[in-house]
Amino acid sequence: MTPTQIECKSKSFRFGKLEQRQVVAFSGGSITSDAGLVLIAQLDKQYQITQSFARGFKDERAQNRIQHTLEDLPFATGVWTAARVPGSE
Repeated sequence: MTPTQIECKSKSFRFGKLEQRQVVAFSGGSITSDAGLVLIAQLDKQYQITQSFARGFKDERAQNRIQHTLEDLPFATGVWTAARVPGSE
């Protein structure tokens, strides 16, 4: 997904104090709506969820003709489903 570009005409904002802490403006640049997918990818990498799942299958495809490993397929499908990509169900 491409990050959404947000136009802001003012350079800074000042907000009042909140429980003895001063709230200041956020100037973080581009904002993404798919940051949750980063967490999913990190969890999958740490716990090897899709790798474990893929080990349960025998890959009978011609290895010289494939572009994606057997481990790539369930990961991609899971991420597409989590991102609610049309047709990924």
